[in-house]
Amino acid sequence: AEVALEGIRVSNHSYGDPLGWTPNILGDGYWGWMGIPSISEREDVSFGRYGQTAAIWDEIADAAAHLVIVKSAGNERAAQGPPDGAPHYVFDGGWQLQTTVRDADGGATGFDTIGDAGVAKNVITVGATADAPWEIEGPADVVMTSFSGWGPVDDGRIKPDLVANGTALMSSKAGGDAAYGASSGTSQAAPVVTGAVLLIQELWEQLFPGSVPLASTIKALLIHSADEAGTHPGPDYRFGWGHLNAERAAEHLKQAADADRAAGPVRPYPAWVFEGAVGGGEVAEFEVALAEASPMSATLVWTDPAGPVVVPLLDDPAAALVHDLDLSVAQSGQVHLPWRLDLANPTMPATKGINIRDNVEQVAFEARAGTLRIRVAAPETLVGSEQRFSLVVGMPVDRPDASSTSYVSG
Repeated sequence: AEVALEGIRVSNHSYGDPLGWTPNILGDGYWGWMGIPSISEREDVSFGRYGQTAAIWDEIADAAAHLVIVKSAGNERAAQGPPDGAPHYVFDGGWQLQTTVRDADGGATGFDTIGDAGVAKNVITVGATADAPWEIEGPADVVMTSFSGWGPVDDGRIKPDLVANGTALMSSKAGGDAAYGASSGTSQAAPVVTGAVLLIQELWEQLFPGSVPLASTIKALLIHSADEAGTHPGPDYRFGWGHLNAERAAEHLKQAADADRAAGPVRPYPAWVFEGAVGGGEVAEFEVALAEASPMSATLVWTDPAGPVVVPLLDDPAAALVHDLDLSVAQSGQVHLPWRLDLANPTMPATKGINIRDNVEQVAFEARAGTLRIRVAAPETLVGSEQRFSLVVGMPVDRPDASSTSYVSG
């Protein structure tokens, strides 16, 4: 926390608390089960729970508004545990060998396998996909690994936030300063996103000297520009908002800056990045003009105050969200609302409506030429005088020189 307040801009966290089944927990070959038997004999209550760790990380993020925190989603979906009835350790006043039958992590479906700080609202939680050495041209090119943790978290929020390659990446190894080898896991995918964050921050400083982006702005840019993944349009509880596309995020930021500085009434690129704030009961409104019909997206992200931590309950659906901002986009009398997912039906496609769970909201629709009116509305009561937010609108267009343009110096 002290380092964050000193001005660090990005941090990677490829670790987490042991959850569910842990092999060879005491070094004698037996599995360990990390749940609390008095709450549930079969499922670890920590999966999906907004606990003290998540709240502390959210508090740090709220205090250090420019710090982007990247967290691995964990590999717990691969942990099946020992055969039913086999002895295993449980910590119940001390380590005890027990033979109670317990669920594999994620049960039969694999959902609800993210915990500890990966549940926090203000971090970028990263899942792992297979390597795609070719360019991602469609959702089918993004292939989920067998181990990456899935949401939903207990209150229905969308986790992971993003996915990235976490398969057979070259990584440092124990044994010496020159020890390297291939590793797979969400601990490899998270640093991929962290590196992209650093490059986008560097690009921001080149485009806007003397200005430092909010962490929520970087998160919004990466989510807004992500490649579609999964079987249905919109977010889901396996791939989150999609696969990292750092190049598109950089292009969006570059075109937004170019358009802001362009002279004349016609904006050369349909790309915008806004940072703003709203007080209790207030509405921030933005008008953007489209020269022609096109698919349109608007992504809103805010760093939410830490939520309440209550006595552990299995799959407690109580919302961790403190400030429920609402995003809507209107055009020609029609109002478009954001994506949302159904906690009770995690495999179902995302629908559109008022989102009361997430501190990320995204509206996507087919826009016509003309003016869009974008509204960010705050609840009547806030913790503090205002809530800062980040809003990314539009998509970058292909430019003849885009592939040969370098935006960051390295």
